[in-house]
Amino acid sequence: MSNRDKYPWVWDVDMDKATFERILNGGTERPGYDWVWAMVRLVEYASWADIRELLPRDRFLAHWPEVAPRVRSDMSREGMDFVHAKLLARQQAR
Repeated sequence: MSNRDKYPWVWDVDMDKATFERILNGGTERPGYDWVWAMVRLVEYASWADIRELLPRDRFLAHWPEVAPRVRSDMSREGMDFVHAKLLARQQAR
């Protein structure tokens, strides 16, 4: 697998982009890796552009409060708390 087939934030796992995306969206094809692991990895290490593109909005809105404590970076966690609050407010305003 070439480096262009992998996301740079998955440097320590032999996993291509398609597999990471399936896991992030709820797939369970790799034992030991679930959507929580994938969401934390995305939030902690990906660029904002990649987060915006890949983050599964419904799963994020429903589960961020239980995932947030697993994010080690205060800055990343607080930034996503802000995003979560804004998206929830938009959703409720509809």
